[in-house]
Amino acid sequence: MGKEKLNLLCCCDVAVAGGGVAGIAAALAAARQGADVVLLEKQCVLGGLATSGLVTVYLPLCDGRGNQVSYGLAEELFRLSIRYGAQRKYPRAWLEGGTKEERIAKRYEVQFNPVYFQLLAEKLLKEAGVRICYDTLVSQVIMEEEKRTGASGETAQNTEKKIEGLIVETVEGRGVIRAGCFVDATGDARLLRMAGAQVHRYEKRNILAAWYYDVSDGRLHLNMLGTVEESDCMSKERHTDEPLSSRRFGGMSWEDNSQFLQLAHEQMIFDMDRKRKENADFEAALIPAMPQLRMICRVEGEASLRSEDRERYLPDSIGMAADWRRRGYVYEIPFGCLRAPGFPNILAAGRIISVQEDMWEVSRVIPACAVTGQAAGIAAVLYSREEQIDLVKLQEYLRGQNQILHFREING
Repeated sequence: MGKEKLNLLCCCDVAVAGGGVAGIAAALAAARQGADVVLLEKQCVLGGLATSGLVTVYLPLCDGRGNQVSYGLAEELFRLSIRYGAQRKYPRAWLEGGTKEERIAKRYEVQFNPVYFQLLAEKLLKEAGVRICYDTLVSQVIMEEEKRTGASGETAQNTEKKIEGLIVETVEGRGVIRAGCFVDATGDARLLRMAGAQVHRYEKRNILAAWYYDVSDGRLHLNMLGTVEESDCMSKERHTDEPLSSRRFGGMSWEDNSQFLQLAHEQMIFDMDRKRKENADFEAALIPAMPQLRMICRVEGEASLRSEDRERYLPDSIGMAADWRRRGYVYEIPFGCLRAPGFPNILAAGRIISVQEDMWEVSRVIPACAVTGQAAGIAAVLYSREEQIDLVKLQEYLRGQNQILHFREING
């Protein structure tokens, strides 16, 4: 059999793989810098785990002490998610000029409707000029290797590896998408793994979750079967349930994911049967279209988000995120979390960024995904234009997109 000839589907400045919150933020931020952006999504709607996975809780943009810490696209997407109204936990004190005491009492978080968010996010991206490619799966990366030479002309020891393009699977078959820079917002570091970057899998593996929606008493209701795993720092105000199953899931094999979904479906139908007996008005409304796996794989970056960096000033910060589990814990996120050493034109965004194991619960949630996605999108534009990323420019552009980078800049 001869070598397969692949069609060139498109060329662009920035290609973003993954249309979850991190990918949405990356694509939007890049497009707003004037770049030609393509967003690739394997599902047929946007939002990833936050919508297709029905994890519709936009966790806090604040530190629990009355201070907002995540701004820019994290706040813009928050407001977008409830443009047609919040489902639960409407943060009146934050959106309607409440006092600091009221903001301390109720954190800046909300539960949103996934359908509205999917549609409104698509509209927002289209208005910015982003080309959205649904039903498109990245199957391979095309790599280019180049050796850097020093001032003396001798070949340097370190070899940088660049992605030239992505081989994708579409309804038309296989094709190639080329770009100057790429953002990996896949949730499982798919691009970076295929490129050969060092990654870490979630060692503890995920507990089973089976969230679904029903309509009862005329209202849409989110059933959170299997919430989150309790940890030593879990706030008492956060509810946790007993595990649905003793089995844990890594999310890195088709068999693992298929078993996760089937076991989750069993739990859902059991719960639905019980509720139908209790309430004649009960109707099942929506089940997740993907496994509700929070943490799968993260990259080994040039820097890592560390627990000891709580409220510490970091000169290369690209934004901030709070610990949703406890009050008073906020972290500046260093730019090096988004970069794998030796892979200059691939940026990580969302729950795959480089973090210490105990910080993964902070980096995986929606506000942090939006913050890192926004930074990755702008950084990708800089690289596509200059083949380098100037940190000063990156931070300047982030501020231009309403991001606040350092805790000391907040008027608390």
